[in-house]
Amino acid sequence: RMHEEGSIQKLAKETEEKKENGDNIFFESNLLMSKVLGGEIGDPRNEFEIDDLTQIWNRRAGEKRIREYLRLGDGALLVINLDDFGDLNDRYGNLAGDYVLKLVAGNLKKYSKKDYLCRLSGDEFMLFLRDVTEVSEARNVVESIIYAYNSKMQEADILEHTSLSIGISLSSQEGRNFQQLFRCAD
Repeated sequence: RMHEEGSIQKLAKETEEKKENGDNIFFESNLLMSKVLGGEIGDPRNEFEIDDLTQIWNRRAGEKRIREYLRLGDGALLVINLDDFGDLNDRYGNLAGDYVLKLVAGNLKKYSKKDYLCRLSGDEFMLFLRDVTEVSEARNVVESIIYAYNSKMQEADILEHTSLSIGISLSSQEGRNFQQLFRCAD
């Protein structure tokens, strides 16, 4: 869940002001809780787990969830690298680079509905596909990601000199040790 800085605090303050004015706040309190529980406002505990730029999990949060899942089941780990990102940053500037990172993260979110997506660092992302045990399943997802990226290239000229590299490792073949999976996928 994404966390808008201060959203909960702002709504709580507004609710407190209404209470002081004698307004009925029962509805307001329920509205605040439903927004938190419904995902409109992220849980403040997650604030430090979200990458500010891309609004996906950061490395620590993603790795934690993947390690927890690996205790229970198998999956495929994808390490996704945006090739030639440094050249793009040099040519177009940091704001353009930020735009591209958001674009890539936005596209990857489409493939992570029940799975775990995080930004590792700079131009690297990690996607863990839960319950994927066959190379062919993982390869289908990789092909879809690359196809979507190439389609975006047609819309955004800035992507013209970039590409994605995606490494795959399967816990059903490599074991359920996160470090081993990561080494194999990277």
